[in-house]
Order: sequence, then structure tokens, then C-alpha cells
Amino acid sequence: MRRPPHSRVNPPTRAARPRPLVERDESGAAVRRRGGGAVVRRDDRRPRHPVIRVHEVGKTYELGQIRVPALRDVSLRIDVGDLVAIMGSSGSGKTTLMNILGCLDVPSSGRYLIDGVDVGNMDEDDLADLRNRKIGFVFQSFNLVARTSALVNVELPLAYAGLRGSERRRRAERALHSVGMANRMHHQPSELSGGQQQRVAVARALVTNPSLILADEPTGNLDSLMARQVMDLLEQINEMGTTIVLVTHDPELARRAQRNIHVVDGLVIDSAPYERRRAADETRAGAGSPAAG
Repeated sequence: MRRPPHSRVNPPTRAARPRPLVERDESGAAVRRRGGGAVVRRDDRRPRHPVIRVHEVGKTYELGQIRVPALRDVSLRIDVGDLVAIMGSSGSGKTTLMNILGCLDVPSSGRYLIDGVDVGNMDEDDLADLRNRKIGFVFQSFNLVARTSALVNVELPLAYAGLRGSERRRRAERALHSVGMANRMHHQPSELSGGQQQRVAVARALVTNPSLILADEPTGNLDSLMARQVMDLLEQINEMGTTIVLVTHDPELARRAQRNIHVVDGLVIDSAPYERRRAADETRAGAGSPAAG
């Protein structure tokens, strides 16, 4: 039996944010515990509020005397508990939009608010802190630290947030348990399959209890079976109430999202209005059919 390795991370002196992880009650139902201990279930009928609000955002890159517009007056809203897929061809502006949503870049114009926080005037340190506290990232290439256990990999965001070692360990263990990796937490990435590495990456994204999980081609390096399993896991997390944005080329993943957002030539085409219009048309058509009478 492997002995748990000591964390090799020396946490910086940053104030800890004691937000707990998703838990399960005695019946096995998914719950989220708030700071006061209250249990919040996925089906609570409270008003939904936007995790993401993008208002007339533009992004222009300047290459010497050349100005290249990547995004043009994009407006977008994604609410708590949404599962959204962003799609677009190479050069469409999809990557630029993803970088802005992930606070890896800032707009040239317009406003972007994540969980009510406007990122427009933040410096690099504030953006890094915001990313760590509010966004969980899942990447196509997993981005796990080699020769480091799954447990320590999941601890990393908590170390950057300033949590003590014992609390980091406890939360990381719970996160790995929640994604079915409790029996592999002391293994290094080279000892895990691709699907297992991606589960560890999902646990790392979950461990800070973020407002948003941003998954960039999360199944791109997996075979079809592993891809379905990882998507099943993301859907389960979404059912717990976590907002998830998938950036993908895979139409199978996109079909499993609640909404598809297409980026074309720097413009956003949101499927939600079209879906509502189609649902209304189908309702009217049904009401007018003989069977409806």
C-alpha cells in the first residue's frame, strides 16, 4: 500500500476562502453545503441569476499598423446551473471568447461580469485571484503536474488560495471521491489512463467550489467510451447546480448541452432564442391540431 505523499506545495500568504465542496447526503442525493451548514439541493426553486454576463464585448488585436477584430459587440448571458456548449471553426473568435470568459484576457470594449464581478479594470494579480476563486478549468491535455500524485494535483488551487495543508488534503480527498478516483488518489498521472487523468482534472476544477467550470475540448484526447464517461460526469456535476461551459468541436457533446452558442466571424449566434421560438411554434401547432381540440 502506498503511503500518502506529503504535499510539496508551499502555499502563499493569501487569505483562505472557506467554501465547501459539493457533498452528498445520507440518501446519496447531491447537495451543496453553504457556509452556515444549510443544504441546498439542485431543484431549489430560487430565482436564477447570471454567472456570466457579456455586454457588447469587442476584442481587437493590434499587429503593428493592422487592427484585427476578433469579437464584435458580443452580448451573452449564462445563468446558474446552465450547461452550454460554445462551437466555432478555427479563426471564428471562439478561442478569444473562451479566453475572455476564463479571465485569461480582457475585452477591448464592452463589459464582462462573472458572478457579478466586472473584470474590466482588474490588474493581472486580481485576475489571477478571480480565476482561482471563481473558475475551474478542464483542458483537453489534462494539464496535470507530472511525477506528482493525483491528490497533490487537486490540492494545487487550494494552495494558491491560501488554505492550510490539512484542509487542502481533506477537500482534495473529497473531490477525488466525488469523481470516482478515491482508490487512485496516490497515483501519478503516468500511472493513470486518459479517462482517469481527466477525472482528476475535473476534481481539481471542482475543489474550490467555483461559480463556473470552463471545459476546453474536455474529451478531445479520449476514445469514445472514455469521452462518454467524462461527459456523463460533467452532466452529473451540472445536475448538482454547477454552471458548465464546454468549448468543443464535437457535435455529440454539443447535443448533450442545454444550449449551443455558435461563434461565426467574431459574432455570437445563441441557440436559446431560436429554441424558445421553435418550442412556442410547436405549442401553437399542437393547440391548433384536431387532437388538441
